[in-house]
Amino acid sequence: MQQRQENKYDTQFKILLLGNSRVGKSTLLHKFVGEPCDDFYNASSGVDVKEKIVPFFNSRIKLRIYDVGGNPGFEFLLKEYLRIAEGAFVCFDITYPFSFENVENQIKKIRAIKTNIPIFLIGCKGDLTHTRSISTEQINKLAERLGLPYFETSSHKEINVKEPFMQIMQQMYFLAALNKVKPVLEQHLNDYLKLPSSNNYPGIFISRSTKEEILKDEYKSHFDKLIQASSVEELKDFFRETSHIIERADLLFASENPLLSIVAASPLSKTLKNILSDLHKATKYFVDLSELAHLKLQL
Repeated sequence: MQQRQENKYDTQFKILLLGNSRVGKSTLLHKFVGEPCDDFYNASSGVDVKEKIVPFFNSRIKLRIYDVGGNPGFEFLLKEYLRIAEGAFVCFDITYPFSFENVENQIKKIRAIKTNIPIFLIGCKGDLTHTRSISTEQINKLAERLGLPYFETSSHKEINVKEPFMQIMQQMYFLAALNKVKPVLEQHLNDYLKLPSSNNYPGIFISRSTKEEILKDEYKSHFDKLIQASSVEELKDFFRETSHIIERADLLFASENPLLSIVAASPLSKTLKNILSDLHKATKYFVDLSELAHLKLQL
């Protein structure tokens, strides 16, 4: 009974481990899942699959990790597993320059099939400082240019074994939450667009409606960025920028409709508040909205 409870999980994510043979990715994986590692080298045969269930906030997440053999003979397996991957590690050996030179090629293969999954660079064998042949500066420059997080690990000394898995799990959870709530956010805006426009009225209302159109287009620009977001900071930026648009929409509505604004809210402002409310419900574990308390969102 206890074993059955331990095997229960709420969400599952799939991670792909890529890299040349002998770089240390298999040892890293065995350390993470708590399995013993052989002292002698044992090349991955095709794809080795490991699983681990980890607690995350109020849920349990199963990480299903695919260790793809670095031998060129297993290249045909890559596309098949990339199609189901939700995150990827590109691993190299800090003492083996060729494995580092192959990093960009591996990333291109991933991006050719999956354009928006999180990818981490993993430098293995970080304890072998005496035989190190790739400098930290070289690695950081590449990571910065590619816009990817970098972790230097040592399975032997158990340095950064858990951290990259936990970090990429958070990013995958974050992206899954965004993808799930996206249709709801889009529906709010579509409902707003169906409302009668002041463009239907002659004279001064035309210029005022144009101002609201500008605010709406500004929001859509921020929303497009949100859909491509991969970090909590980008999510916070969306909340912040949208809150500014809400404030300006309220001011515009009050200036255009001084009497009506006493008893009614700006339709655009109301729509954007509903959007932020639903987005917060989906991502509340990632962002603190205390700085936006003045919006009085119905959370």
